[in-house]
Amino acid sequence: MQITPGINNVASYQVSGDPYITGSLVNASSIVKIKFPFITKEVLIKNTGSNPLGICFNDPTVNSNVQDRNHVFEIASGDSLTYQMRCREMYFSGSVAGQTGFQLLGQLTGIPSEYVLTGSGIDE
Repeated sequence: MQITPGINNVASYQVSGDPYITGSLVNASSIVKIKFPFITKEVLIKNTGSNPLGICFNDPTVNSNVQDRNHVFEIASGDSLTYQMRCREMYFSGSVAGQTGFQLLGQLTGIPSEYVLTGSGIDE
């Protein structure tokens, strides 16, 4: 029996990830969606703008629980954070104060991006 990459396959997270690099400007009060071609192993995000950058894992314009229950994490201007997590997409929101921007460096597993994040802290 051949073992293939899967969401619970430990070996998929033990090897170095494939690189994924992107970035964008985010206008005031707007959303930028990044959909990864494979599940992430680790993600580094840097706020390159002069205003705060919001990060969440479900579209706040579609699911009101994201904003209502504070499921948006904010990174201050110039700061960067590294997350070890598995996800298939991320949403970046601009500040009401004005435009901001970000750079993203991800490590991708070989796991197809069909995995859906759901539950408390994501969309409930």
